[in-house]
Formats: sequence, C-alpha cells, structure tokens
Amino acid sequence: MEGRKFLAASDQVPLLSCRILLGHCHGTCYVSAHQMLLVTQLIPIIGESNVYLMSLSDIEIGVNPPTKSLLNPLLASISVYQSQNDRKEILKFRPSLEAEMFKQFIDTVKAVSLENVESLKFSSKGGLLYMFDEKDKVAKAAESLIPEE
Repeated sequence: MEGRKFLAASDQVPLLSCRILLGHCHGTCYVSAHQMLLVTQLIPIIGESNVYLMSLSDIEIGVNPPTKSLLNPLLASISVYQSQNDRKEILKFRPSLEAEMFKQFIDTVKAVSLENVESLKFSSKGGLLYMFDEKDKVAKAAESLIPEE
C-alpha cells in the first residue's frame, strides 16, 4: 500500500455538509480538513450510489456564474479542477449554499492545512490568545491599565 496516505480520524470529521445537484443526481457533499467527498444517488433507495473522493490539496475550485434565464432558475455551479498545469475539469455540481461562499470555505480550509501545526494549537487556558503572540500583547495592554503607586 505504498503511496497511500491514511488520515487520522480527527482529519476525517466533516467541517461542512451540504446538499448538491450533480448532473441529474442529487446527493451530499462532505468537506473535511483534507478531503472532499461527494455521494450521489440517481433514484433514492432503488438507484445506485456514486462516490467521489478528492484530496483538497489536489484540486482547485472555480465558480461558474448562473445563466440568466427564466427556464434555468438554478444557482451558480462549482467546477472542480485538477491542481496540475492542465487544469482539467473533474466534475461540475451545484451546492445548496451559495457557490462563492462554498469556494471561499474550501480555500480557507486549504490555507489552514498549509499552516504550521504549532501555531494552530488551542488550549482551554487561552484559546486564540496563543496565536500570533496575542497573549503577550494582551498582557502588555493589561499592565498599562494598572495604575502605578
């Protein structure tokens, strides 16, 4: 099993779950810290299920503007491209939430995955105060508020 990367269970927890329309199939999109999983069904209960699993580091997301037509009331769609130089479109779907927000969420998750692990550690003692030296800034600000005797 060389070349396969197994993720810890904590990296597989869905951060986002939304309904999608992929071609003539409806389904659900799950986004975790490192992967995007699309599960679709052509006919519920009877029909077959299709599963698409993609690593977020291997894809790019594009937003296709909606067509302005009374006959096509659907929202903007999402195109998923390979991150390679050829930018080959893998698939296109319509999320139940706004397409631009979906793209921004994916871009944010990808950016966080590139951050240093130590800078992302949270603690019950300080939470976000440990990020970007905020703890020191807050301590200095608090010291300046104490009156001198």
